[in-house]
Amino acid sequence: MSVVDPVFEEHQFRPDWRSAFGPILSAFEVDHAIARCVRAWIQDYLAELSRQRGQGPDTLPAFRSIVASVEARHYPEDQLPALLIAPTGVESRGGRIERNGEGLYTARFRVDCGAVISARGNREAGRLAEDYAAAVRALLLQQLAKPRWSGLEGVRAVDWVGERYQALDQASDRTQARGITQLVVEVEDVTSRAGPDEPAYPEPIWLTDAETVEVVTVKEPIGGADATSGN
Repeated sequence: MSVVDPVFEEHQFRPDWRSAFGPILSAFEVDHAIARCVRAWIQDYLAELSRQRGQGPDTLPAFRSIVASVEARHYPEDQLPALLIAPTGVESRGGRIERNGEGLYTARFRVDCGAVISARGNREAGRLAEDYAAAVRALLLQQLAKPRWSGLEGVRAVDWVGERYQALDQASDRTQARGITQLVVEVEDVTSRAGPDEPAYPEPIWLTDAETVEVVTVKEPIGGADATSGN
């Protein structure tokens, strides 16, 4: 089973619709849903990809780590093969973020899912990075919108918007490569226009203009008056 970033393991998102604030969903909830979905399904999709190429179902190992990252880059401590999940922003549709009649917003989160692979030879690493990216692409397009696997309600659509491949640093006779699948995940009910009328916590005390204090310095010889008399 894939090792998942402890940040993902500790995360729980349970919006309380009875709250006056409504849901407050961030990009990290989407990252978390992707991690859960990939963890549950990746071995099945890698096995099917291998079968379609005339290979055994155990040819490609599952990800050994699934981690959150600001960018789809590999860090030395990650175990390979690794999946790095990196949100890149929220995009609008037609120049605006969609809002329904109840004041609830639908957001389109852009996410890069980078599969980092290590293999002998540049050609082999590049091919494997492409294969893992294809498996991740098919998996998320087919499974991410199902709350049973993602754990996230409200995923309305998953769109594949791009894919790219990169060779990384070589180490001895092995080469690392990365296949990045770029997705847009559309999630409804991420934020509400409505909200509470009064704060529940007291207003913080802000610092005002500092009061000035006059300081008078009095110089005295060391040892007192006798120290200057020569006695």
